[in-house]
Amino acid sequence: MKKTRKTETKLDWSAADAMTQEERHAAAMADPDCKPIRPEDLARMPRVPHVSIIPSLIYDSVTRPSKTHQLQSENQMRTKPCLTLDDAHKMVAACRKAGAKTKEEPTVAVVDAGGHLLYLERPDRNGPNTVEMATLKARTAALRERPSSAFAKRVAERPGFLAVPNCLGVAGGIPIIHQGECVGGVGVSGIGENDEPVAQAGADAMESEKPKRAETSRS
Repeated sequence: MKKTRKTETKLDWSAADAMTQEERHAAAMADPDCKPIRPEDLARMPRVPHVSIIPSLIYDSVTRPSKTHQLQSENQMRTKPCLTLDDAHKMVAACRKAGAKTKEEPTVAVVDAGGHLLYLERPDRNGPNTVEMATLKARTAALRERPSSAFAKRVAERPGFLAVPNCLGVAGGIPIIHQGECVGGVGVSGIGENDEPVAQAGADAMESEKPKRAETSRS
């Protein structure tokens, strides 16, 4: 005997949006893949316990930071501004301009917060010694966060400060203070008594703040 294969017709649900609620229910009951839930099936389903949410818990979870967030905030590294090469060029140009007012050409050195040289400019007619002088003045201002002239006063009061390494007690070095942080120093040499005013012009080009440490500090 020849066996016949039973075929099932799938309902087209593409027009379901245009059906009424009664039409959708009738179509679902006619769909062979749709198995309606019987009362005895409901009785065998597990019951989900009722959970009440306390408003205060919701408030605390939203307003109070998590322990993970607190640890991340505590472990976040502090940031500090620093000088760039463009900043050094800007300061040197300002010093050159200030020196031109008195028809003088200064040797200018710019160092970072650690006293390391970032940029140096020595005019052709300035002596080689002005290189070390300008660099030491800038380094003194950066490391002590005060003008090198302040260190000159300290040396005059207490000669033992001459033994401080990498510092020179001669006027002409100005610290660069930005957002309360010393980010470097600018030093000028080769133009005599105008060394410090010209160095100050370079610091002013960066809108440097006044040093917080007083000249009468113990160190």
